[in-house]
Amino acid sequence: MVNEISVHNIDHELDTLVWNRAEVHEGDAHVGTAEVRAQVTLDGVMFKHDTYGDHDVEVWTFDWNDQMSYVGFVREVILEFEVTVRPGMAIDNIELAAATDGRAPVNPHSTSG
Repeated sequence: MVNEISVHNIDHELDTLVWNRAEVHEGDAHVGTAEVRAQVTLDGVMFKHDTYGDHDVEVWTFDWNDQMSYVGFVREVILEFEVTVRPGMAIDNIELAAATDGRAPVNPHSTSG
């Protein structure tokens, strides 16, 4: 069991980016979602005795302290963002909405535009 998990790194695959325009708001602001596949490296700590055995966690520093090791692991995910785009601006606002298992297909009903 890994504790104190945080995001260490995100490697996104831009060629998988899908824009789903939902609606147009005040002015010409386009509001929608964007999905992209990514490999997210997470880090945290786990008890040293739990680092032995079969698991998908890589021990980065065994002697983090007296009881814990510093560890990392990678997950393939689909990141979904809520996006507002205004004319003349690349992106007005972007907010992470969800991260789901990356082994699932990206929304096949997505539209670009």
